Amino acid sequence: MLEILARHALTQPLAPALRSAAVDGPKYSYGQFALAVDRVAGWLRDHQLRTDEPVLFVAESSCHWPIIDFAVMLAGGLPMAVPPGTPDETVAPLIRSSRVRQGVVVDTSQIPRMQRLGCIDIFDLSPHVLNDLLATPSLNRSSRKVFEGLLAKGESSSNDDTAYLAPSSGSTGAPKACQMTYGNMRFFGSTLQTCLALTTEDRIYSFLPLSQARLTDVVLPLHCGFETVMGTGKLWEELAAARPTMMVAPPFFYRRLQEHAMSSPAGTEAAMRELLGQARYVFTGAAPAPTGLLDFYQEHGIQVLEGYGMTESSSLASLNLPGRHRPGTQGQSVPGVSVRLSPQGEIEVSGPNVCAGYWRDPDGTQRTLREGWLRTGDFGVLDADGYLQLLGRAQERMELADGSQFWPGPVEADFGSVPGVERAVLVGNGHRRLAVLLALDTDADFHPEKIRATFDHLLAAHQERMGSEVLASWHVVAFPFTVESGELTALLKPRRAVIHERRRELIQLLCD
Repeated sequence: MLEILARHALTQPLAPALRSAAVDGPKYSYGQFALAVDRVAGWLRDHQLRTDEPVLFVAESSCHWPIIDFAVMLAGGLPMAVPPGTPDETVAPLIRSSRVRQGVVVDTSQIPRMQRLGCIDIFDLSPHVLNDLLATPSLNRSSRKVFEGLLAKGESSSNDDTAYLAPSSGSTGAPKACQMTYGNMRFFGSTLQTCLALTTEDRIYSFLPLSQARLTDVVLPLHCGFETVMGTGKLWEELAAARPTMMVAPPFFYRRLQEHAMSSPAGTEAAMRELLGQARYVFTGAAPAPTGLLDFYQEHGIQVLEGYGMTESSSLASLNLPGRHRPGTQGQSVPGVSVRLSPQGEIEVSGPNVCAGYWRDPDGTQRTLREGWLRTGDFGVLDADGYLQLLGRAQERMELADGSQFWPGPVEADFGSVPGVERAVLVGNGHRRLAVLLALDTDADFHPEKIRATFDHLLAAHQERMGSEVLASWHVVAFPFTVESGELTALLKPRRAVIHERRRELIQLLCD
């Protein structure tokens, strides 16, 4: 990928690459982006960054995040990024298993934490250091020599070389360090560029943690040569100003956008035009999207296309494409990738999108990668045309005390699609009955009696399907599910084991 950055710097040095959504925030052209990466990489080498070793990278998403990420790669390290809010109990096992001994921070308050977690060598790239290094890199005659050196370095990396380490989602256990290659990155960028006919005129708005959205929000724009606008937290204001031509986000984002548009003084239609009116492509993944949510966007002229992937498959395996969209599915396998089901119904994936394995975990690699096929741990259904429908992860399947089994997805999707609901989680695994825990959005405008009637209606509908003796009740929780509590992953997927442990007494009361 460094060679692609270098080519853009050589051929379109003034084209916009990275821009903060803040009016007075930093921005970098492709030439400036390449110079900044080279400068930071030089600083890391001068400070004795160890090559071919993991580098823990803890930073909020910003324009500087991709610069540091690529600089670590250029300096010979293997960046392993985690959001600053990730709990220690999630990060610590990852650091121990990967034997991480060095880290990069942009906030000095993170240094004691990194030391506590076992990082011996810490590279401080806080603002006063970065400002000196990145004082608006100026393009001049000597810049070409830098770009040519970057090009040579990038071209020397083979598709099999490890580029970075990506923590797996950790939704069903301790996260592992996925060994992502330069080939994975190149395949992701080239495949989507071809499938979607993306050009340098496209633009994406980035608001998710880049440790999870690196491929969609950094690698894809870089491969195609278009601009990434980095959000700073003012979501709706920034989204309207950014006018993205492409949007990639989990279903929870589209539910929040729906609620925002429906409560807009300008009216739902006007709000939708303002926020997504320029978008050519709108994608979602990470979890099946509720049908009612997709219908809402379709009614307003926006087709939200679902896809399927996981960290180990470069977040890409199957995808619905314009003209080949089948609602209720996660699409067909993308060109170059094969998707099949095991005899037990587990989704298996093969292709250049699959990671090389888990860093320093040969046993875990052998269990997950067999004869070129990735065992995803997800279960699904493939129809006669090859469209995939995701059911859920093996560990998510609920089993009651009498041995009967149920997937939580349909119940959680229906309850979670109700405006005003922030999160719906089905609980009761191992108990006599199941129940739905609901966290409400305290900022949402909804009528208590009306929302209770909606919950009762949904409960009755699912009781008819599952049996009233199976699905007992719904319950609004007093405290929300959060990443900080360990109950959600960085992509806001529920960590069911943690939820069952932290809310044990409530679950026993509802489900026994």
